[in-house]
Amino acid sequence: MRRSLWVYRLLLKLYPAQFREEYSGPLQRQFKDDYAEVRTRRDVVRLWFFTLIDFLRSMPGQVSREVRQDARHCFRLWKRRPVHTAIIVGILAVSIGATTGVFSVLNALVLRALPFPEADRIATLKNFGPPRDGFHDWHQHSPYLADAATYDTYDVNVQGNGAVHRLRLAETSWNFLSMLGQEPQLGRGFSAGEDVPGRDMIAILGYSAWRDLFSGDPNAVGSPLRINGTVFTVVGIAPRDFDFPQRADLWAPTTFDAQLIPKTESVVFWTTIGRLKPELAWTQARAAFEAEASQRDPQRRNLDAANRAALIPLQDQIAGPAKRASVILMYAVVLLLLVACANVANLLLARTVARSNELRIRAALGASRARIGQQLVTEALMLTGVATVAGLAIGAWVTQVATLAQPPQLRAQSYTVMDPRVLGFAIGISALTALTFIIGPVAYASREALTVTRAGTAPARDTRTRAVLTVLQVGVAIVLLTGSVGLGRAFLQLLHADGGYDIDSIVTMNVSLAGTRYENASDTRSYYDGVMERVRRVPGVVAVSGTQSTPLNTFGFPGGRFNIDNAGPLTMVPVVSVEPRFFATMGARMIAGRDFTDEDRTSSERLAVINDAFASAYGAPDSLLNRYVTTSRWPRLRIVGVVRRLRYGQELDPGPQIFTIAREPHALTIVARLGVDAGGKIGALRQAAQAVDPNVPIFEIKTLDQLLDSVLARPRFYTTVLVFFGGLSLLLALAGVYGVVSYSTAQRTREMGVRLALGATPQGLRRGLCGRTGLMILASAVAGTAIALAAGKYLAALVQGADQGMLGTSIVASGVTICIAALASWSATRQIARLDVAEILRVEAMD
Repeated sequence: MRRSLWVYRLLLKLYPAQFREEYSGPLQRQFKDDYAEVRTRRDVVRLWFFTLIDFLRSMPGQVSREVRQDARHCFRLWKRRPVHTAIIVGILAVSIGATTGVFSVLNALVLRALPFPEADRIATLKNFGPPRDGFHDWHQHSPYLADAATYDTYDVNVQGNGAVHRLRLAETSWNFLSMLGQEPQLGRGFSAGEDVPGRDMIAILGYSAWRDLFSGDPNAVGSPLRINGTVFTVVGIAPRDFDFPQRADLWAPTTFDAQLIPKTESVVFWTTIGRLKPELAWTQARAAFEAEASQRDPQRRNLDAANRAALIPLQDQIAGPAKRASVILMYAVVLLLLVACANVANLLLARTVARSNELRIRAALGASRARIGQQLVTEALMLTGVATVAGLAIGAWVTQVATLAQPPQLRAQSYTVMDPRVLGFAIGISALTALTFIIGPVAYASREALTVTRAGTAPARDTRTRAVLTVLQVGVAIVLLTGSVGLGRAFLQLLHADGGYDIDSIVTMNVSLAGTRYENASDTRSYYDGVMERVRRVPGVVAVSGTQSTPLNTFGFPGGRFNIDNAGPLTMVPVVSVEPRFFATMGARMIAGRDFTDEDRTSSERLAVINDAFASAYGAPDSLLNRYVTTSRWPRLRIVGVVRRLRYGQELDPGPQIFTIAREPHALTIVARLGVDAGGKIGALRQAAQAVDPNVPIFEIKTLDQLLDSVLARPRFYTTVLVFFGGLSLLLALAGVYGVVSYSTAQRTREMGVRLALGATPQGLRRGLCGRTGLMILASAVAGTAIALAAGKYLAALVQGADQGMLGTSIVASGVTICIAALASWSATRQIARLDVAEILRVEAMD
């Protein structure tokens, strides 16, 4: 009996407060009477069965009735104070939306499993090169791998079914797809031994490429396909969502036959992935891998972490730097959410205090603390619900922007807020947010609703709570503001970095002759000359040249170790091939000597232009002309010019560079300088280049401004997001400071009046209040600065150079925050000067 009654009382607590107050007692008595008539175990079961049925029928209706009452009251409050409500909803929507959007990126890159069976057992052998001769024998005898495959990727010209496309090819070992647990949607996969040089040339076509080239015709299996001019046979169609690695469109088992498919890429990287043996844990597999890596190259242990061989999960390798960046952004948005919660808690606590008379009247009319608390909880949940719906829209926008800034490497990793885990996170974070900022108002209401206090006096606990919330806001604001200033400074350095050339009005377009009819040297040169001549005739074109490495979009170069006249140490220097008049077309600054000319292409002597970074180690630029760049591998190169260093990638300060004349390149980036708007001429330039031969694809036609935008898309995204977060958190913190000081001043009106009557001056009272607030802000500034300095090292993962000068940045951010907070405090206390001392004393005497 006692236990059943205890369970029944717990069940009654699920009813809303007003229903419990009216019917809890009668229902318990009725339950006792019914239980007293129980005779057998079957009677007990029957009693609880009908009790639960009655509960399930009545409880939803009672909850709905009281929620409707509370909702109507809530809407009346919102209508009475629309600006206040809009501010709260806006703060919560931005915070929840930003947090949800960043979490969707983190979910796609880190939490969502890769679309492979037992993907958590697949590893990447980073900076480790297994033997290419005998690769399969190596992994079959591996102590830690059950299977392994290798691949490399690059873009190729693909001709099939009469159409020419530029697609991403993955050259793989024969077991690449089977190791990943993938079966073709149509046709067959690769079989053992089909990666041996000299075997039949076969390929598997990606689903999207199959739709584009063959319009989804099932008879495409068995069709011929020309890959850079080499004829392959399509033996299968990949699954719809399979595009590993690097959004590949095509797979061929030719990684061990490097010469089979002509290549135009300057650098090709082979990557090995493997599946761990089922009986091994990751720690055991890593230990076995480290032993093998050390045996193969004992000196690798002395390398830094970035260049040392390592066995890492495939998911970490695919996520790359974006994983760390997303984690850092997640920390930032969580800090912003904390600031938002603190600010909303302050606003709601102030509004609850302002409603003290209403709460006391309701209590006097019979409302219990539980009923009043339920009303406040309903208001908080409704605010959070509206904010969450708006936040999901903001989160969806964040994912779209993030896709442009750091696109996922796999189609299966697309960012979306419509993922069950992301929606669950949004709901959970919304509930947690509501719980965070409703604690204060509910605690105040439950304490004060049935207590009559003197108007105008604030309990010390309320003041301390608001002060703690404000300290939290100011500290977090300093952390975010420091980070945003650091990122902003680094981004401006990237944006305004001297690239060594004039970026305005330049269009670049890429062409690859691999697999086309322009195979011999004379045909190659005649094609490029024909393209440049037609491009030169386009109205508005001032100059035309070319380079084998696209400016702002090349991150790997062929190169070697060079010096000048065999003097000094050999320095690792990339070598870039360019066309005549390249430096003049780019607007590069020649420091000494001259540009390449048409005659240099046919010269029997190999010539070079070096940049100032390479020249600086050997003397004045003029003194280096007609001297020779030397190396143990290549013929010597006579120096005919010294040029200002040119920026090819994201680096702020390019290192040494050597430029040579391009003779018969299989791929070239055509560079055209225009005297008019470059963007408006892209169509005309494409048509002019394509007119030479429609079967040669012209691709990636962009202005240098567009290339710079794409290079800076990721740092611009990170900077914009954190600057926005920093500015918003600063505004919220200052609003919190103003609210706390203003509230404290209002609550101490009588005290201030008495002190003024006793001779105190308004300025003195204001200085006292602001001084106490200043100490509170100073304490939060010290803590915020310390946290910002500790977190500064992580900013470089977002934007290059963002971790420089963090101490000065933190001090400046703290100083700005303290100054603005001081102004907010002084402004909040201005009402002291307008106090009517006589009226305050009269009210005090009446009390």
